[in-house]
Amino acid sequence: CVRSRPLLGWEQAEGMESTALQLRQEGEFGEITLRPRPGEGSESAGQRKRAFRFNGVFAPETSQQDVWELSRIDSLVGKVVDGFHATVFAYGQTGSGKTHTMEGFTYNHHNGSSAPSAA
Repeated sequence: CVRSRPLLGWEQAEGMESTALQLRQEGEFGEITLRPRPGEGSESAGQRKRAFRFNGVFAPETSQQDVWELSRIDSLVGKVVDGFHATVFAYGQTGSGKTHTMEGFTYNHHNGSSAPSAA
């Protein structure tokens, strides 16, 4: 499953918008299309649309409850209760939304975007 995080407050304040990603969910599967930025080359220069399919694609406005249910995390929790091991793995670059996905809220930190960290 893939989740795209909502824009941060400062990103919205600066007028940024997510124009490079197109998210689409069809039944149980989803697709993310990366579009070239306007004016950045042509398809002949390698700037073409690229599509990737996943088990599920969650848009920025998807609620935590929907992520929980659609990614079937409850079945993993049930397995842990039964004595099995389970892992939920969040991967991505800094600021991509891992903490938002795992914890479900936005931090109001001094730098405006990051979760508190140990010194």
